[in-house]
Amino acid sequence: MTAPRTPRPAWTAGVIVIGDELLDGRRDTNGPAVEAALTNWGIEPRARLVLPDHLESVAEGVAGFLQRFEVVITCGGLGPRLKTRVNSKQNAKRLRRTYRVCGVGESQLQELLGPLSQQTQWPELSFLLDEPGEVLVILTARDRDLKLAQSQLRNAEREIRKVLGMHFIGKAALTLPAVIGQLLKQRQETLAVAESCTGGWISHRITAVPGSSAYFLEGVVTYSNESKIKRLKVPAGLIAKHGAVSEPVALAMAKGVRVASGADWALATTGIAGPGGGTRQKPVGTVCLALAGPRRIQWVQTQRVLGERNFVQRRAATLILDELRRQLDLK
Repeated sequence: MTAPRTPRPAWTAGVIVIGDELLDGRRDTNGPAVEAALTNWGIEPRARLVLPDHLESVAEGVAGFLQRFEVVITCGGLGPRLKTRVNSKQNAKRLRRTYRVCGVGESQLQELLGPLSQQTQWPELSFLLDEPGEVLVILTARDRDLKLAQSQLRNAEREIRKVLGMHFIGKAALTLPAVIGQLLKQRQETLAVAESCTGGWISHRITAVPGSSAYFLEGVVTYSNESKIKRLKVPAGLIAKHGAVSEPVALAMAKGVRVASGADWALATTGIAGPGGGTRQKPVGTVCLALAGPRRIQWVQTQRVLGERNFVQRRAATLILDELRRQLDLK
């Protein structure tokens, strides 16, 4: 039996209806008809724009839709005369820069950066969710003057760094584990990890970075209570009193793996990734995260992550890795 094919995402389309009469109250019949035909062809209509019989307005409308949709349909008498005007707009230099941020969601980013993007000479702004908890901020500058486009991007990056502060990681190619690796190597310090609910996902992300053996000593998946007690020396009474999913146990796990490995820094996770196992006091998605470091540095926190099992695991991994990044960056 062959596996079902993953359906290809539908193309998106914008429809531009041209005619002075449509702006005077006459009913638009072409737009709905075109959208119905597009839907039948498996193309998703996303927007319809009604414009007057004004060449420059239509050229600007088409150029804008070409940047947003895979398919653009025009209805009206100006179509054949648009080619030169639209091409001249599309010939502008396209420069794009993508940055990685962590600890702030897309809606918060829109609130923080949206007002900046309304300024004149500011690049286009968009967001893309990457790893759960990490968002890519995409800046696109278009101008026939290459130097002007580059200047817009530099100024925008400067403002974004200022507004986001510690949420800003750097260029998109620099992953969260890669930044941690750079910081650990600079400090000549090491790391170990004890994972329960994340099931090895933190270790996987760390070791995906080339050269991580220079600072990553070990990662252990202490999934059962017995493993936590035997491998990490978590007191059995602590688990009996607070439960395996608790801040005291998470912190004991971090301390235990730090002592066992001899690492400078240690991370630990324990939680309920679901879909079952939750209670009223500790619902599915409850994760306890802990960090232990040099100079008696300790950090522990409980979070509730909503989503399916894999998402909870990956989000928990991002949360604890980002806390380590912040600790390393501040010390």
